[in-house]
Amino acid sequence: MMSSNPTSHFVIIPNRPVVQEDGDIKQDRLKLHYWEWKGRQPTILFCHAASFHGRCYDRIINEALSGFHVIALDFRGHGRSQTHPPPYRFRWFGEDVLEFTETLNLSKNNLIGIGHSLVGYALTWAAAAASKQLFQSLLLLDPVILSPAMYQESENYSLISEFILQRRSQWSSIEDMMSRLEKRETFSQWPKDVLRNYCTYAVDENHKLVCAPDGEASIYQSSNQPDSDIYALIEKSKYISHITIHIVRSSTTILSWNALDISPTEPELVKWFKTGRDTHFAAGDYAIVLIARKESSLQPAQEESEQQDHTVSIIDLTPEVLEVALNTEVIGGLTASQEILPSMIKNGKGTLLFGGATASLRGSANFIGFAAPKVATCALTQSMAREFDPKGIHVAHIIIDGQIYIPTNAQNQPDKPFEAFMNSDAIAETYWQLHLQTRSTGSQEPDLRS
Repeated sequence: MMSSNPTSHFVIIPNRPVVQEDGDIKQDRLKLHYWEWKGRQPTILFCHAASFHGRCYDRIINEALSGFHVIALDFRGHGRSQTHPPPYRFRWFGEDVLEFTETLNLSKNNLIGIGHSLVGYALTWAAAAASKQLFQSLLLLDPVILSPAMYQESENYSLISEFILQRRSQWSSIEDMMSRLEKRETFSQWPKDVLRNYCTYAVDENHKLVCAPDGEASIYQSSNQPDSDIYALIEKSKYISHITIHIVRSSTTILSWNALDISPTEPELVKWFKTGRDTHFAAGDYAIVLIARKESSLQPAQEESEQQDHTVSIIDLTPEVLEVALNTEVIGGLTASQEILPSMIKNGKGTLLFGGATASLRGSANFIGFAAPKVATCALTQSMAREFDPKGIHVAHIIIDGQIYIPTNAQNQPDKPFEAFMNSDAIAETYWQLHLQTRSTGSQEPDLRS
């Protein structure tokens, strides 16, 4: 029976690129750490996402993989493995996986690889670059293998990097770290034992993050660089076609940068693998439409918006400003609906959900420029619901009456408790339940508030 308490090991990988203290990159020895759960074959190599470490997945390993021989690697700059000054290049992680598995001769035991996010990419890189079949099968959880065109773009995770660089990296104790993180929306959903494992092995003896913010930011910054493009390597590989590869993707796919809560995986990635399989959480007989623009195309509008004062008296409001707001909110909603509705009508089913606000119900002094478009959108959805409900299409307008928790809101209101903000996951659950409603008991305008 596999022990729930793994043993700790180190291995030296020679001749790897390592950033020196003076910033130079030299071929040097790299010291990697890994955890090992003893058990039966096949061996399972379980690899963590960026900023995580090998002990973040203990619950999965101890419950779902109980009894198997499992190795959880701490990648460079994470857990107990060697750190160095940034950058941490994306491709290096794939090379590290290949050298690690060959050094330990793991492939002799019908090796199975499980990789999350960044390391889903790394496992794929190693499998494609190996001079033999390295894995029996791979399970890739939202692997950061982007659409081919994104490796040619100059954009990167600039806003994400800025946010990461502002993260706190020092705590007084593990308990201090836990008490603060559990108030943040993402970590608040983690089971206590998972959060404790994360905190315990994410910091050094001085309770400072091992994966420092500047190191993590450098990972994202290199993710879409040309040398991170993996497709040519996959095409040339002699052995990856023999590996069973299962890709699991989240509900929506990234179409532009600066988003951490959606899948970075190329939707057609499975077609690159002869024995590939794709599981898409949104694929339950329904299509999810994501309408978006690239950040670069929105920049002028964002700058113009930031220069405007959104609180304005009716006396001072110009028709031109109001027209822009109406075009964005009402005409935008109408145009998007006209694109989507024909296919829904053809299929005899579908769901259209519009997000509203407090201003959808009542106008406040000096907020006419915001309230008028919101009220108009409310009327638009009511008309759509009455016209298309007989055709099997559910149209709902959700009033979000409160502040949603995002880091900026929390930073600007440090005295406001976490519970006073609206939880985005709870809002998403409401949207999902609206989609599941039957025609006999459907809601058209639910009111959500904190």
